[in-house]
Amino acid sequence: MNGRNARAITTLIFGAIFLYIGSGFFVPLILGAAIALLLFPSFEYLHRRKNWQSDVTAGFLTIGVTVLFILPVTLLSIRGVRFLAARFQAWKDSPFLDSPGGDATLLQSITRIPGISSLIVRVSDLLHMEEADLVDSAGNLLKSFGIKAAEFVTTALSSIPSFGLGVFMMVLAIFFFLADGERVLTFFRANSFFPKKQTELIFIRFRGLCRAVLLASIVSGFVQALIYLIAGAIAGVDDLLVLAFSVFLGSFIPVVGAAPLTFGLAVYYVSTGSKFEGFTLLIAALIASIADNFVRPIVLRGGANLHPLIAIVALFGGLQVFGFAGVFIGPILAGMFFVFLDAYVQSRQSNEVLSEDR
Repeated sequence: MNGRNARAITTLIFGAIFLYIGSGFFVPLILGAAIALLLFPSFEYLHRRKNWQSDVTAGFLTIGVTVLFILPVTLLSIRGVRFLAARFQAWKDSPFLDSPGGDATLLQSITRIPGISSLIVRVSDLLHMEEADLVDSAGNLLKSFGIKAAEFVTTALSSIPSFGLGVFMMVLAIFFFLADGERVLTFFRANSFFPKKQTELIFIRFRGLCRAVLLASIVSGFVQALIYLIAGAIAGVDDLLVLAFSVFLGSFIPVVGAAPLTFGLAVYYVSTGSKFEGFTLLIAALIASIADNFVRPIVLRGGANLHPLIAIVALFGGLQVFGFAGVFIGPILAGMFFVFLDAYVQSRQSNEVLSEDR
């Protein structure tokens, strides 16, 4: 074995050990890098045009995004998880269908809504089922969903300490990626497998992906949550912050977004006799859905978008592998796969053209 191979093998061994040690912080590092990339134009403006030192600029932006966004989202996440855990625990302690004056009455009230009742009749005729059996099947399905959701929320509740450590690591990642961003880019440029032109194109596409997955989704979700928060305040709905935050999280789901939650809650209030609250929330759900179609394209401005099918697979696959952070990481990784695939194809075509010219 010559010296070059020995150095390569030694480097790979220590690289694998380092990746194994740091694998637990893979998710916050990726999120920190994506957020730092979104903040990089502001960093360049303050560092180059205002002559701020790089460490001071990175610290200022990191503190700003932490106080204005990361900390509020973290606190709302913890509160929301605890709130949902209490609600779903009550669901488990008192069976969904047999809860006196509660969910069983709710299910019966929903079936009495004119549009729902006619839909039940049509579906029962189509499936050749009795209406009562169809309603019972729907109730059992909702009960199963509630139990599964309770297990998920309980797991999330037990992982709050590790979640806090992950948030801390993400904040550190934002600072160091901003402060040392130029060195990171120089390293990747020097060690890229692709030609210089394609390497720069990969950087541009990656920035577009982060803009699409993070910035556009966050702004759109914030607008939808704000609309529902105002409507909830007008309707006098309890737990407004948890409700608005749930709408914010639901907005990241591709295609459907927060519509099942917003429209479902409106139907819930209508079915329980609270027609003013129900119709107010229904109007808010319609406005929020329309606002999403306007806000997201404005923020994106040509940012890379994934095909809806790929986005759904990436999102739910990311949720399964990385937890809630997979909502962001899954689509970013899926998008980068196609970016590198496209760069590989273009590089191969360029090599073939050069070979033919020779």
